[in-house]
Amino acid sequence: MAITFNLAIGQEDTGGEVLVDDTLDTGGNVINLRSLANSYATADYYGALVDHGVYTFTAVPEGIYKVYNNATELTIFGQIQIGQYNAVLLTGNQTIAGVKTFSSQPVFSAGVSTDSLSEKTASAGITFNHKAIINQLRLTQFISAFSMAGYDISGLVTPVGNSSATNKTYVDTAVTTLGTAVAAAYADRTALAADQNIYAQWTFRTTPYSLASSTSPFHVANVKYVKDYVNNYLSGAISTVQQNETLIEINYNGTQENNRIYTNIAAGLVAADAYADSTTRVQLFISGNGNDDGSLDTNYNLVTTTYDDYIDIVGITQSVIILCNDDTYTATTLGFKIIENVTISTNTSTATPAFTKFIFRNCKFTSSDSLGAYTLTNCIVENCVREGCTVAYSSCAGEMLDITNSQSIILQTVKDAGGAYEIAYSNGDIRGKRQLGRKGADITAASSITLGQGNLFVVNGGTTVTTIVTTDWTEGSIVSMIFPDTPTINVGGDNIVHPDGSFTANGGYLYRFQLLSGSWYITNKY
Repeated sequence: MAITFNLAIGQEDTGGEVLVDDTLDTGGNVINLRSLANSYATADYYGALVDHGVYTFTAVPEGIYKVYNNATELTIFGQIQIGQYNAVLLTGNQTIAGVKTFSSQPVFSAGVSTDSLSEKTASAGITFNHKAIINQLRLTQFISAFSMAGYDISGLVTPVGNSSATNKTYVDTAVTTLGTAVAAAYADRTALAADQNIYAQWTFRTTPYSLASSTSPFHVANVKYVKDYVNNYLSGAISTVQQNETLIEINYNGTQENNRIYTNIAAGLVAADAYADSTTRVQLFISGNGNDDGSLDTNYNLVTTTYDDYIDIVGITQSVIILCNDDTYTATTLGFKIIENVTISTNTSTATPAFTKFIFRNCKFTSSDSLGAYTLTNCIVENCVREGCTVAYSSCAGEMLDITNSQSIILQTVKDAGGAYEIAYSNGDIRGKRQLGRKGADITAASSITLGQGNLFVVNGGTTVTTIVTTDWTEGSIVSMIFPDTPTINVGGDNIVHPDGSFTANGGYLYRFQLLSGSWYITNKY
Protein backbone atom coordinates (compact mmCIF):
# COMPACT_ATOMS: atom_id res chain seq x y z
CA MET A 1 0.00 0.00 0.00
CA ALA A 2 1.44 3.41 -1.05
CA ILE A 3 1.53 6.11 1.63
CA THR A 4 2.06 9.89 1.61
CA PHE A 5 4.61 10.57 4.34
CA ASN A 6 5.50 13.96 5.86
CA LEU A 7 8.79 14.58 7.63
CA ALA A 8 9.74 17.69 9.62
CA ILE A 9 13.43 18.64 9.67
CA GLY A 10 14.77 21.18 12.12
CA GLN A 11 18.11 22.59 13.17
CA GLU A 12 19.36 23.36 16.68
CA ASP A 13 20.75 26.87 17.09
CA THR A 14 23.46 27.98 19.48
CA GLY A 15 20.89 28.60 22.19
CA GLY A 16 19.68 25.02 22.14
CA GLU A 17 16.37 25.81 20.40
CA VAL A 18 15.25 23.70 17.44
CA LEU A 19 14.11 25.81 14.52
CA VAL A 20 12.61 24.73 11.22
CA ASP A 21 15.21 24.21 8.49
CA ASP A 22 14.26 25.24 4.94
CA THR A 23 17.88 25.50 3.82
CA LEU A 24 18.38 21.87 2.83
CA ASP A 25 16.22 22.03 -0.28
CA THR A 26 18.23 23.77 -3.01
CA GLY A 27 15.96 23.06 -5.93
CA GLY A 28 14.49 19.61 -5.23
CA ASN A 29 15.93 16.09 -5.30
CA VAL A 30 17.94 16.66 -2.11
CA ILE A 31 16.16 15.15 0.90
CA ASN A 32 15.53 11.49 0.06
CA LEU A 33 14.43 8.21 1.60
CA ARG A 34 16.45 5.04 1.05
CA SER A 35 14.89 1.59 1.56
CA LEU A 36 16.20 -1.34 3.56
CA ALA A 37 15.02 -3.50 0.64
CA ASN A 38 17.93 -2.27 -1.50
CA SER A 39 20.38 -1.97 1.45
CA TYR A 40 20.04 1.86 1.47
CA ALA A 41 22.19 1.97 -1.69
CA THR A 42 20.21 4.49 -3.76
CA ALA A 43 17.71 7.32 -3.29
CA ASP A 44 14.29 5.69 -3.69
CA TYR A 45 11.99 8.65 -2.98
CA TYR A 46 12.71 12.42 -2.89
CA GLY A 47 10.88 14.82 -0.59
CA ALA A 48 9.32 18.09 -1.72
CA LEU A 49 9.61 21.06 0.67
CA VAL A 50 6.11 22.13 1.74
CA ASP A 51 6.88 24.83 4.28
CA HIS A 52 8.57 25.39 7.64
CA GLY A 53 11.00 22.51 7.21
CA VAL A 54 8.30 19.96 6.32
CA TYR A 55 9.05 17.65 3.42
CA THR A 56 6.43 15.41 1.85
CA PHE A 57 7.03 12.07 0.15
CA THR A 58 4.26 10.62 -2.01
CA ALA A 59 3.43 7.03 -3.03
CA VAL A 60 5.91 5.50 -0.57
CA PRO A 61 5.42 1.71 -0.06
CA GLU A 62 5.37 0.28 3.44
CA GLY A 63 8.82 -0.60 4.75
CA ILE A 64 11.93 0.49 6.67
CA TYR A 65 13.77 3.61 5.46
CA LYS A 66 16.65 5.97 6.34
CA VAL A 67 16.75 9.75 5.66
CA TYR A 68 19.55 11.17 3.50
CA ASN A 69 20.62 14.72 2.54
CA ASN A 70 21.87 13.98 -0.96
CA ALA A 71 24.31 11.04 -0.26
CA THR A 72 24.80 11.91 3.43
CA GLU A 73 22.70 10.02 5.95
CA LEU A 74 20.90 12.11 8.59
CA THR A 75 21.70 9.65 11.32
CA ILE A 76 19.60 11.45 13.93
CA PHE A 77 16.48 9.89 12.37
CA GLY A 78 17.80 6.30 12.54
CA GLN A 79 15.49 3.76 10.84
CA ILE A 80 11.94 4.97 10.05
CA GLN A 81 9.08 2.50 9.71
CA ILE A 82 6.42 3.65 7.25
CA GLY A 83 3.04 1.96 7.25
CA GLN A 84 2.20 -1.40 8.85
CA TYR A 85 5.42 -3.07 7.71
CA ASN A 86 5.78 -6.56 9.25
CA ALA A 87 2.67 -6.03 11.40
CA VAL A 88 -0.06 -8.65 11.80
CA LEU A 89 -3.22 -7.12 10.28
CA LEU A 90 -6.65 -7.42 11.84
CA THR A 91 -8.36 -7.94 8.47
CA GLY A 92 -7.41 -9.08 5.00
CA ASN A 93 -5.22 -11.91 3.70
CA GLN A 94 -1.64 -12.09 4.90
CA THR A 95 1.17 -14.70 4.93
CA ILE A 96 2.87 -14.98 8.32
CA ALA A 97 6.21 -16.84 8.35
CA GLY A 98 8.12 -18.37 11.25
CA VAL A 99 7.05 -20.11 14.46
CA LYS A 100 4.56 -18.08 16.53
CA THR A 101 3.98 -19.01 20.18
CA PHE A 102 0.56 -18.20 21.69
CA SER A 103 0.76 -17.61 25.44
CA SER A 104 -3.03 -17.96 25.72
CA GLN A 105 -5.52 -20.35 24.15
CA PRO A 106 -6.37 -19.09 20.63
CA VAL A 107 -10.07 -19.02 19.66
CA PHE A 108 -11.08 -19.45 16.03
CA SER A 109 -14.55 -18.42 14.80
CA ALA A 110 -14.31 -20.90 11.91
CA GLY A 111 -12.58 -24.25 11.30
CA VAL A 112 -8.78 -24.53 11.14
CA SER A 113 -7.46 -25.88 7.81
CA THR A 114 -4.21 -27.85 7.98
CA ASP A 115 -2.58 -30.74 6.12
CA SER A 116 -1.16 -32.42 9.22
CA LEU A 117 -0.98 -32.30 13.01
CA SER A 118 2.29 -32.78 14.88
CA GLU A 119 3.11 -33.36 18.52
CA LYS A 120 4.18 -30.40 20.62
CA THR A 121 6.47 -32.71 22.60
CA ALA A 122 8.17 -35.65 20.87
CA SER A 123 6.53 -39.06 21.61
CA ALA A 124 3.82 -37.40 23.71
CA GLY A 125 1.07 -38.08 21.19
CA ILE A 126 -2.02 -35.96 20.42
CA THR A 127 -5.15 -36.03 22.62
CA PHE A 128 -8.61 -35.39 21.13
CA ASN A 129 -11.20 -34.19 23.65
CA HIS A 130 -14.15 -34.76 21.37
CA LYS A 131 -15.66 -37.35 19.10
CA ALA A 132 -13.15 -38.29 16.36
CA ILE A 133 -14.24 -38.95 12.76
CA ILE A 134 -11.59 -41.17 11.13
CA ASN A 135 -11.89 -42.54 7.60
CA GLN A 136 -10.06 -45.65 6.29
CA LEU A 137 -7.56 -45.92 9.12
CA ARG A 138 -5.92 -49.29 9.73
CA LEU A 139 -6.82 -50.52 13.13
CA THR A 140 -3.33 -51.67 14.15
CA GLN A 141 -1.92 -48.22 13.38
CA PHE A 142 -4.91 -46.69 15.18
CA ILE A 143 -4.17 -48.73 18.32
CA SER A 144 -0.49 -47.77 18.30
CA ALA A 145 -1.07 -44.05 17.77
CA PHE A 146 -4.20 -43.27 19.84
CA SER A 147 -5.61 -44.02 23.23
CA MET A 148 -9.43 -44.01 22.89
CA ALA A 149 -10.28 -45.09 26.45
CA GLY A 150 -13.22 -43.15 27.80
CA TYR A 151 -14.21 -41.63 24.44
CA ASP A 152 -17.14 -42.34 22.17
CA ILE A 153 -16.04 -43.82 18.84
CA SER A 154 -19.49 -44.83 17.68
CA GLY A 155 -19.30 -42.15 14.99
CA LEU A 156 -16.38 -43.76 13.14
CA VAL A 157 -16.93 -43.71 9.38
CA THR A 158 -16.72 -47.29 8.09
CA PRO A 159 -14.03 -47.68 5.39
CA VAL A 160 -14.79 -49.31 2.09
CA GLY A 161 -14.14 -53.06 2.18
CA ASN A 162 -14.29 -55.77 4.82
CA SER A 163 -13.91 -53.62 7.91
CA SER A 164 -15.82 -52.96 11.11
CA ALA A 165 -15.15 -50.45 13.84
CA THR A 166 -17.10 -52.65 16.27
CA ASN A 167 -14.87 -55.74 16.33
CA LYS A 168 -11.72 -53.85 15.31
CA THR A 169 -10.72 -56.08 12.39
CA TYR A 170 -9.56 -55.05 8.98
CA VAL A 171 -8.46 -57.29 6.08
CA ASP A 172 -6.50 -56.28 2.96
CA THR A 173 -3.51 -57.53 0.96
CA ALA A 174 -0.97 -54.89 1.92
CA VAL A 175 2.12 -55.59 4.01
CA THR A 176 1.47 -54.33 7.53
CA THR A 177 3.20 -54.51 10.88
CA LEU A 178 2.09 -54.94 14.45
CA GLY A 179 2.62 -51.91 16.65
CA THR A 180 5.49 -51.95 19.12
CA ALA A 181 3.18 -52.27 22.14
CA VAL A 182 1.26 -55.21 20.61
CA ALA A 183 4.45 -56.99 19.57
CA ALA A 184 5.85 -56.65 23.09
CA ALA A 185 2.68 -58.14 24.56
CA TYR A 186 2.85 -61.14 22.19
CA ALA A 187 6.53 -62.01 22.22
CA ASP A 188 6.10 -65.52 20.82
CA ARG A 189 3.69 -67.50 18.66
CA THR A 190 2.17 -69.35 21.64
CA ALA A 191 1.15 -66.16 23.42
CA LEU A 192 -0.07 -64.76 20.16
CA ALA A 193 -2.24 -67.78 19.47
CA ALA A 194 -3.96 -67.34 22.84
CA ASP A 195 -5.66 -64.21 21.53
CA GLN A 196 -7.44 -65.42 18.42
CA ASN A 197 -8.37 -61.92 17.34
CA ILE A 198 -4.74 -60.71 17.20
CA TYR A 199 -3.60 -64.10 15.82
CA ALA A 200 -6.03 -63.71 12.92
CA GLN A 201 -4.62 -60.30 12.14
CA TRP A 202 -1.04 -61.66 12.30
CA THR A 203 -1.97 -64.54 10.01
CA PHE A 204 -3.87 -62.70 7.31
CA ARG A 205 -2.45 -59.18 7.39
CA THR A 206 1.26 -59.82 6.87
CA THR A 207 3.21 -60.76 3.75
CA PRO A 208 5.75 -63.50 4.55
CA TYR A 209 8.52 -62.83 1.98
CA SER A 210 9.94 -59.66 3.52
CA LEU A 211 13.38 -60.57 4.87
CA ALA A 212 15.46 -58.88 2.18
CA SER A 213 13.41 -55.70 1.95
CA SER A 214 11.75 -55.40 5.35
CA THR A 215 11.05 -51.95 6.72
CA SER A 216 10.21 -52.97 10.27
CA PRO A 217 11.59 -55.42 12.87
CA PHE A 218 8.08 -56.91 13.12
CA HIS A 219 7.82 -58.13 9.52
CA VAL A 220 7.52 -61.91 9.16
CA ALA A 221 9.40 -64.45 6.99
CA ASN A 222 8.28 -68.07 6.72
CA VAL A 223 10.57 -71.10 6.92
CA LYS A 224 10.60 -71.68 3.17
CA TYR A 225 11.86 -68.17 2.49
CA VAL A 226 14.70 -68.52 5.02
CA LYS A 227 15.76 -71.86 3.51
CA ASP A 228 15.69 -70.42 -0.01
CA TYR A 229 17.76 -67.43 1.09
CA VAL A 230 20.43 -69.63 2.73
CA ASN A 231 20.59 -71.98 -0.27
CA ASN A 232 20.96 -69.05 -2.69
CA TYR A 233 23.77 -67.62 -0.60
CA LEU A 234 25.63 -70.96 -0.45
CA SER A 235 25.24 -71.48 -4.20
CA GLY A 236 26.56 -67.97 -4.97
CA ALA A 237 23.27 -66.71 -6.38
CA ILE A 238 23.37 -63.82 -3.91
CA SER A 239 26.22 -62.22 -1.98
CA THR A 240 26.71 -60.38 1.27
CA VAL A 241 28.27 -57.39 -0.49
CA GLN A 242 26.57 -54.29 0.84
CA GLN A 243 25.00 -51.87 -1.61
CA ASN A 244 27.33 -48.89 -1.63
CA GLU A 245 27.55 -45.79 -3.78
CA THR A 246 31.25 -45.18 -3.02
CA LEU A 247 32.67 -48.73 -3.29
CA ILE A 248 31.84 -51.02 -6.21
CA GLU A 249 33.40 -54.48 -6.35
CA ILE A 250 34.63 -56.21 -9.51
CA ASN A 251 34.94 -60.01 -9.34
CA TYR A 252 34.77 -62.29 -12.36
CA ASN A 253 33.56 -65.23 -10.26
CA GLY A 254 30.83 -63.23 -8.51
CA THR A 255 27.15 -62.93 -9.34
CA GLN A 256 26.32 -59.48 -10.64
CA GLU A 257 24.13 -57.41 -8.32
CA ASN A 258 23.45 -53.82 -9.25
CA ASN A 259 25.44 -51.25 -7.24
CA ARG A 260 27.11 -54.08 -5.33
CA ILE A 261 29.23 -56.39 -7.45
CA TYR A 262 30.01 -56.62 -11.18
CA THR A 263 31.90 -59.18 -13.25
CA ASN A 264 33.74 -56.71 -15.51
CA ILE A 265 35.34 -53.29 -15.31
CA ALA A 266 33.16 -51.71 -18.01
CA ALA A 267 29.91 -52.43 -16.12
CA GLY A 268 31.44 -51.27 -12.85
CA LEU A 269 32.52 -47.97 -14.43
CA VAL A 270 28.99 -47.36 -15.71
CA ALA A 271 27.64 -47.84 -12.17
CA ALA A 272 30.38 -45.64 -10.67
CA ASP A 273 29.73 -42.86 -13.21
CA ALA A 274 26.25 -42.43 -11.75
CA TYR A 275 27.67 -41.36 -8.36
CA ALA A 276 31.20 -39.99 -8.86
CA ASP A 277 31.64 -36.26 -8.33
CA SER A 278 33.78 -33.84 -6.33
CA THR A 279 32.00 -34.76 -3.08
CA THR A 280 31.55 -38.50 -3.73
CA ARG A 281 34.74 -40.31 -4.72
CA VAL A 282 34.09 -43.86 -5.91
CA GLN A 283 36.48 -46.80 -5.67
CA LEU A 284 36.26 -49.59 -8.24
CA PHE A 285 37.66 -52.42 -6.10
CA ILE A 286 38.92 -55.45 -8.06
CA SER A 287 38.94 -58.46 -5.74
CA GLY A 288 40.22 -61.09 -8.21
CA ASN A 289 40.88 -62.08 -11.82
CA GLY A 290 39.24 -64.64 -14.09
CA ASN A 291 41.12 -65.81 -17.16
CA ASP A 292 39.32 -68.78 -18.68
CA ASP A 293 37.78 -68.62 -22.16
CA GLY A 294 39.29 -65.21 -22.85
CA SER A 295 37.50 -63.63 -19.95
CA LEU A 296 40.57 -61.58 -19.02
CA ASP A 297 40.23 -59.65 -22.29
CA THR A 298 36.47 -59.37 -21.83
CA ASN A 299 36.10 -58.61 -18.15
CA TYR A 300 39.27 -56.80 -17.11
CA ASN A 301 39.84 -54.62 -20.16
CA LEU A 302 39.84 -50.88 -19.47
CA VAL A 303 37.78 -50.31 -22.60
CA THR A 304 36.19 -47.06 -21.45
CA THR A 305 38.63 -44.18 -21.87
CA THR A 306 36.15 -41.42 -21.00
CA TYR A 307 34.99 -42.60 -17.61
CA ASP A 308 34.29 -39.86 -15.08
CA ASP A 309 36.79 -38.13 -12.82
CA TYR A 310 36.76 -39.05 -9.10
CA ILE A 311 36.79 -42.81 -9.88
CA ASP A 312 39.76 -44.80 -8.56
CA ILE A 313 40.62 -48.32 -9.78
CA VAL A 314 42.14 -50.35 -6.93
CA GLY A 315 43.24 -54.01 -6.96
CA ILE A 316 43.34 -56.30 -3.96
CA THR A 317 46.97 -57.16 -4.85
CA GLN A 318 49.33 -56.38 -7.71
CA SER A 319 48.45 -59.79 -9.18
CA VAL A 320 45.20 -58.23 -10.41
CA ILE A 321 45.63 -57.52 -14.13
CA ILE A 322 43.86 -54.87 -16.14
CA LEU A 323 44.32 -54.53 -19.90
CA CYS A 324 44.58 -51.29 -21.86
CA ASN A 325 43.71 -50.50 -25.45
CA ASP A 326 45.67 -48.45 -27.93
CA ASP A 327 43.95 -45.35 -26.52
CA THR A 328 44.50 -42.20 -24.50
CA TYR A 329 43.18 -42.09 -20.93
CA THR A 330 42.88 -38.58 -19.48
CA ALA A 331 41.90 -37.00 -16.17
CA THR A 332 40.67 -33.41 -16.09
CA THR A 333 43.06 -32.51 -13.26
CA LEU A 334 46.04 -34.35 -11.81
CA GLY A 335 44.76 -36.58 -8.99
CA PHE A 336 41.15 -36.88 -10.17
CA LYS A 337 41.87 -40.46 -11.33
CA ILE A 338 44.02 -42.93 -9.39
CA ILE A 339 45.06 -46.48 -10.37
CA GLU A 340 46.52 -48.47 -7.50
CA ASN A 341 47.78 -51.95 -6.66
CA VAL A 342 47.31 -53.56 -10.09
CA THR A 343 49.36 -54.84 -13.03
CA ILE A 344 48.69 -52.85 -16.20
CA SER A 345 49.20 -54.75 -19.45
CA THR A 346 48.64 -53.99 -23.13
CA ASN A 347 45.96 -56.11 -24.75
CA THR A 348 47.72 -56.31 -28.15
CA SER A 349 51.32 -56.18 -29.33
CA THR A 350 50.63 -52.89 -31.15
CA ALA A 351 48.85 -51.14 -28.29
CA THR A 352 50.52 -47.96 -27.02
CA PRO A 353 48.30 -46.65 -24.19
CA ALA A 354 48.81 -43.05 -23.12
CA PHE A 355 47.84 -41.71 -19.69
CA THR A 356 47.56 -38.01 -18.84
CA LYS A 357 47.23 -36.53 -15.31
CA PHE A 358 46.87 -39.91 -13.56
CA ILE A 359 48.33 -41.00 -10.23
CA PHE A 360 49.76 -44.54 -10.20
CA ARG A 361 50.52 -46.20 -6.87
CA ASN A 362 52.12 -49.64 -6.45
CA CYS A 363 51.45 -50.53 -10.09
CA LYS A 364 53.38 -52.74 -12.51
CA PHE A 365 53.56 -51.85 -16.21
CA THR A 366 54.12 -54.83 -18.47
CA SER A 367 53.26 -56.47 -21.78
CA SER A 368 52.78 -60.17 -22.42
CA ASP A 369 54.80 -60.04 -25.67
CA SER A 370 57.38 -57.45 -24.54
CA LEU A 371 56.27 -55.09 -27.32
CA GLY A 372 54.02 -52.85 -25.29
CA ALA A 373 54.80 -49.15 -24.98
CA TYR A 374 53.26 -46.63 -22.59
CA THR A 375 53.34 -42.84 -22.54
CA LEU A 376 52.81 -40.99 -19.24
CA THR A 377 52.23 -37.24 -19.35
CA ASN A 378 51.89 -35.02 -16.25
CA CYS A 379 51.51 -38.12 -14.08
CA ILE A 380 52.68 -39.04 -10.58
CA VAL A 381 54.30 -42.47 -10.23
CA GLU A 382 54.66 -43.85 -6.70
CA ASN A 383 56.35 -47.19 -5.93
CA CYS A 384 55.82 -48.54 -9.46
CA VAL A 385 57.82 -50.99 -11.62
CA ARG A 386 58.04 -51.82 -15.31
CA GLU A 387 59.05 -55.09 -16.92
CA GLY A 388 59.06 -56.25 -20.54
CA CYS A 389 57.83 -52.93 -21.90
CA THR A 390 58.92 -49.36 -22.51
CA VAL A 391 57.52 -46.28 -20.75
CA ALA A 392 58.01 -42.73 -21.99
CA TYR A 393 57.64 -39.90 -19.49
CA SER A 394 56.76 -36.24 -20.01
CA SER A 395 56.55 -33.78 -17.08
CA CYS A 396 56.09 -36.64 -14.60
CA ALA A 397 57.21 -37.02 -10.98
CA GLY A 398 58.06 -40.04 -8.87
CA GLU A 399 60.21 -43.11 -9.33
CA MET A 400 59.95 -46.16 -11.57
CA LEU A 401 61.91 -49.38 -11.01
CA ASP A 402 63.00 -50.96 -14.30
CA ILE A 403 63.18 -54.69 -13.46
CA THR A 404 64.48 -55.68 -16.89
CA ASN A 405 67.55 -53.44 -16.67
CA SER A 406 67.85 -53.32 -12.85
CA GLN A 407 67.55 -49.53 -12.84
CA SER A 408 65.74 -47.05 -10.67
CA ILE A 409 64.43 -44.17 -12.79
CA ILE A 410 63.96 -40.81 -11.01
CA LEU A 411 61.39 -38.63 -12.77
CA GLN A 412 61.91 -35.32 -10.96
CA THR A 413 64.55 -33.03 -9.56
CA VAL A 414 66.17 -34.18 -6.30
CA LYS A 415 66.66 -31.47 -3.67
CA ASP A 416 68.35 -31.31 -0.31
CA ALA A 417 66.40 -31.63 2.95
CA GLY A 418 65.64 -27.91 3.03
CA GLY A 419 64.25 -28.05 -0.48
CA ALA A 420 66.32 -25.06 -1.56
CA TYR A 421 69.33 -26.66 -3.27
CA GLU A 422 68.89 -28.89 -6.30
CA ILE A 423 71.21 -31.91 -6.20
CA ALA A 424 70.21 -33.91 -9.26
CA TYR A 425 67.94 -33.43 -12.24
CA SER A 426 65.62 -35.98 -13.82
CA ASN A 427 67.92 -36.17 -16.86
CA GLY A 428 70.77 -37.41 -14.64
CA ASP A 429 72.79 -34.21 -14.41
CA ILE A 430 74.42 -33.71 -11.00
CA ARG A 431 74.67 -30.31 -9.35
CA GLY A 432 76.21 -31.15 -6.03
CA LYS A 433 77.90 -28.89 -3.54
CA ARG A 434 80.83 -31.35 -3.64
CA GLN A 435 81.62 -33.99 -6.26
CA LEU A 436 83.01 -37.13 -4.64
CA GLY A 437 85.07 -39.70 -6.52
CA ARG A 438 86.05 -43.31 -5.86
CA LYS A 439 89.34 -45.19 -6.24
CA GLY A 440 88.98 -48.34 -8.26
CA ALA A 441 90.84 -51.64 -7.86
CA ASP A 442 94.51 -51.71 -8.95
CA ILE A 443 95.20 -52.88 -12.51
CA THR A 444 98.15 -54.74 -14.03
CA ALA A 445 99.53 -53.12 -17.18
CA ALA A 446 98.69 -55.01 -20.38
CA SER A 447 98.10 -54.33 -24.07
CA SER A 448 94.38 -53.91 -23.27
CA ILE A 449 93.30 -52.89 -19.81
CA THR A 450 89.74 -52.84 -18.34
CA LEU A 451 88.86 -50.29 -15.68
CA GLY A 452 86.62 -51.32 -12.77
CA GLN A 453 84.30 -49.19 -10.65
CA GLY A 454 85.81 -45.84 -9.75
CA ASN A 455 87.50 -42.76 -11.17
CA LEU A 456 91.14 -43.23 -10.03
CA PHE A 457 93.26 -46.30 -10.84
CA VAL A 458 96.80 -47.50 -10.11
CA VAL A 459 98.30 -49.38 -13.09
CA ASN A 460 101.23 -51.57 -12.02
CA GLY A 461 103.88 -53.11 -14.30
CA GLY A 462 105.86 -52.05 -17.38
CA THR A 463 103.91 -53.71 -20.24
CA THR A 464 102.97 -51.34 -23.07
CA VAL A 465 99.35 -50.12 -22.87
CA THR A 466 97.61 -49.81 -26.27
CA THR A 467 93.86 -50.07 -25.52
CA ILE A 468 91.59 -48.91 -22.67
CA VAL A 469 88.21 -50.74 -22.85
CA THR A 470 85.21 -48.34 -23.07
CA THR A 471 82.44 -50.77 -21.99
CA ASP A 472 80.06 -49.22 -19.38
CA TRP A 473 81.68 -45.80 -19.78
CA THR A 474 79.72 -42.85 -21.18
CA GLU A 475 80.95 -40.12 -23.49
CA GLY A 476 82.56 -37.40 -21.40
CA SER A 477 83.70 -39.72 -18.59
CA ILE A 478 86.92 -38.65 -16.86
CA VAL A 479 89.38 -41.07 -15.18
CA SER A 480 92.86 -40.66 -13.72
CA MET A 481 95.70 -43.22 -13.70
CA ILE A 482 98.95 -43.45 -11.76
CA PHE A 483 101.80 -45.60 -13.18
CA PRO A 484 104.29 -46.56 -10.40
CA ASP A 485 106.49 -48.20 -13.08
CA THR A 486 107.42 -46.89 -16.53
CA PRO A 487 105.25 -48.60 -19.17
CA THR A 488 104.95 -47.23 -22.70
CA ILE A 489 101.63 -45.54 -23.51
CA ASN A 490 101.00 -46.43 -27.16
CA VAL A 491 99.26 -43.38 -28.61
CA GLY A 492 97.52 -43.98 -31.95
CA GLY A 493 97.81 -47.73 -31.71
CA ASP A 494 94.12 -48.29 -30.88
CA ASN A 495 92.04 -45.80 -28.82
CA ILE A 496 94.52 -43.63 -26.89
CA VAL A 497 95.01 -40.10 -28.29
CA HIS A 498 97.60 -37.40 -27.56
CA PRO A 499 99.18 -34.89 -29.97
CA ASP A 500 102.74 -35.72 -28.78
CA GLY A 501 102.39 -39.39 -29.77
CA SER A 502 103.52 -42.39 -27.72
CA PHE A 503 105.57 -41.82 -24.59
CA THR A 504 107.04 -43.57 -21.56
CA ALA A 505 105.15 -42.90 -18.37
CA ASN A 506 107.10 -41.32 -15.54
CA GLY A 507 106.91 -43.53 -12.48
CA GLY A 508 104.55 -42.17 -9.85
CA TYR A 509 103.03 -39.48 -12.09
CA LEU A 510 99.27 -39.00 -12.56
CA TYR A 511 97.71 -39.00 -16.06
CA ARG A 512 94.14 -37.91 -16.81
CA PHE A 513 92.01 -39.37 -19.63
CA GLN A 514 88.57 -38.29 -21.04
CA LEU A 515 86.36 -40.41 -23.33
CA LEU A 516 85.18 -38.93 -26.63
CA SER A 517 83.85 -40.80 -29.68
CA GLY A 518 85.20 -44.15 -28.44
CA SER A 519 88.74 -42.89 -27.76
CA TRP A 520 90.49 -41.87 -24.56
CA TYR A 521 92.13 -38.43 -24.90
CA ILE A 522 95.03 -37.70 -22.56
CA THR A 523 94.26 -34.28 -21.06
CA ASN A 524 97.15 -34.11 -18.56
CA LYS A 525 100.46 -35.99 -18.83
CA TYR A 526 102.04 -34.92 -15.52
